Amino acid sequence: MSVLAGMAFWCGWIFLAGWLTILAGTLDILDGGVARGGGRASARGAFLDSVADRCAEFAIFLGLGAFFRGSWVQLAVAIAAFTSLMVSYTRARAEGLGLALQLGRVQRPERYVVIGVGGWLSGLVAHLACPLLGRPTHAVLAAAVVVLAGLSAWTALRRTQGAARALAGPSPS
Repeated sequence: MSVLAGMAFWCGWIFLAGWLTILAGTLDILDGGVARGGGRASARGAFLDSVADRCAEFAIFLGLGAFFRGSWVQLAVAIAAFTSLMVSYTRARAEGLGLALQLGRVQRPERYVVIGVGGWLSGLVAHLACPLLGRPTHAVLAAAVVVLAGLSAWTALRRTQGAARALAGPSPS
């Protein structure tokens, strides 16, 4: 679903891309629960799910970057992509060091909501505003990308600070 959403963003089908992103996020939220409910959850499955999640998120950002190519928003997409990946990385690295770390508000489901609703609403606004402006505008999607970049950066920073504080104890000699 995320690959289809990324392709839709790339092609400029913003309204559809927004809905596909929301659907992809919904399926992403459900997949772990379905595995656990069916007794099929495993460490291997959790690992593969995490890898697939990073690829899915990249596909959406790739489509957004292609859509906004040549615009200042392309830089915001790159920052949003990087900071979103850092949110996931800081948590994974902290967990690898034995810390349970869920600080911050912008985890993957929230990122899907920001981009999905931003895309859906942007497509709607572009359609309604086009007769008034004489051209479509995707300022709503651009704003969603900027908001996502800021919130993801804040979340990654909070997680980094939390892990650094937790690991600041006395070091072994």
